[in-house]
Amino acid sequence: MTGRHEMVYEVPAHQKAVEQGRLRTLGYPPASIVSVRTGRITLEFRSYPGSVAIPLRDHGPQPKLRNIGAVYDRDGALVVDSQRAVRMRSWRNNPPVRSGPVAGSASTEPMLLTGRSFFAGHYSPGFGHVLLETLARFWRPEDYGAYDQIVCYRRRADVAFADIDLLSTLLGCLGASASQLLLLPDSEVRFETLDVSTSPFVLKWMADPRFLDAFERIARCVSPPAQRSATPARVYLSRSRLGRGRRATNEAQIESLMIANGFSVEHPQELPFARQVELMSGADVIAGCDGSALHLAVFARAGTRLLAIDSRQVPSQFVIDRDRGLDALHVLALDEGTASRVALWEADIDRVERGLEVLLGTATG
Repeated sequence: MTGRHEMVYEVPAHQKAVEQGRLRTLGYPPASIVSVRTGRITLEFRSYPGSVAIPLRDHGPQPKLRNIGAVYDRDGALVVDSQRAVRMRSWRNNPPVRSGPVAGSASTEPMLLTGRSFFAGHYSPGFGHVLLETLARFWRPEDYGAYDQIVCYRRRADVAFADIDLLSTLLGCLGASASQLLLLPDSEVRFETLDVSTSPFVLKWMADPRFLDAFERIARCVSPPAQRSATPARVYLSRSRLGRGRRATNEAQIESLMIANGFSVEHPQELPFARQVELMSGADVIAGCDGSALHLAVFARAGTRLLAIDSRQVPSQFVIDRDRGLDALHVLALDEGTASRVALWEADIDRVERGLEVLLGTATG
């Protein structure tokens, strides 16, 4: 390993922002956010000459998993920081020691990636996953454009890089480019040198507030504060025009309620990314149904009020809200017994209205 990459990255956490916010729930079971944590993680950025990437072939009790691979150093030891950072232990079952070549690959010479590569985690085309699982690994300022390639494991065998224009914008703000991206195949890959950073965001559980560093760099790049346009004080992020994916079937009713309370209804997927950042950084109050669009709260100012209309428990959004220092209220808009991960669901409008009253301070009784 080179000395430059052996250091532990230590900078002050965004603790003041965290202290400005609070996280509340309405309609949730008791203690639903107790396990959501904000804390310091030992963030490392290390180089591994002669390392090898191995796809996970034995998915055990999780048959839906595909290509959840990991990296092993030249001595065969698992590089723990290359595993998918998620609370569920069953997603992190890579063996601690490499036992030999991947089955079926002995007859062919493994791919060799020369030069220096950067490991950017496990890629999924969903916008929220790109933010939290890929971009968050760029927490440390580096000359990412100098890498010969930036590699990712795909979460499923059929995954390909999506929305290249947006990826190019986001990576460009971090000093890299989409042309450097490479999805690792379902076979062994050797590296001349691979740099691996600790993921500062652990899905469904916790994050080190320094994961926000990458997004602050992106925000300054796409929408410099001095050049930002006027934005509405209250913004509702709608999912009603999404052709697919999770959404409330009665979102038109929610939109009407929001408009009556002074919100501007916005459809982020139809806006330039710079405008999305402007809306989040300029709003005093943000609202939306659970999903990737609400992850845009990573660009909000500390102290911004947020109403999350949830159809399920959303611990990763809890983590974003807490680390960003938001005044967030999460309303479980389905009965606890019916909350699920189904794509289409119907929000309880009375609960949404009650949550809005609580957040805006207009609730009585």
